[in-house]
Amino acid sequence: MAVEIARHHHEMWDGQGYPDGIAGHGIPEAARIVALADVFDVLCHQRPYKKAWSVRDALEELRRLKGTRFDPEMTEVFISMVERLSRDIIDLDSFLAQEAKDFPFIQARQKISAALAASAIESNGRSGGNRQSSLLGTRGLPT
Repeated sequence: MAVEIARHHHEMWDGQGYPDGIAGHGIPEAARIVALADVFDVLCHQRPYKKAWSVRDALEELRRLKGTRFDPEMTEVFISMVERLSRDIIDLDSFLAQEAKDFPFIQARQKISAALAASAIESNGRSGGNRQSSLLGTRGLPT
């Protein structure tokens, strides 16, 4: 599934996407879901090249793109879910950020990162050397 998402989340419902130009139900379902969530996330959050859009404006953009970029039925379900969450939860961004922090995958990733950082500090303290160079080898690739 991860490969399908990574490969196909830039495909478009009308076939104008990439990398394969597939259309409609030929796009794996998981990739269609991630495409919606990805665009919504990008629109609602500030980036170096743009200001954050309001949830309302982001949902309007998804409505505008349904049937061309996005699966029309899935887009309506997604919009309905976000609208319901927006009514039920006052600060949707904070809620989603907390949900992400509590997600087991995120917690595991943070533990691994902390363990690697602690190991690097310990190694640097013992050898006085550059832990990064020993981790990356001579070509900058993991050994």
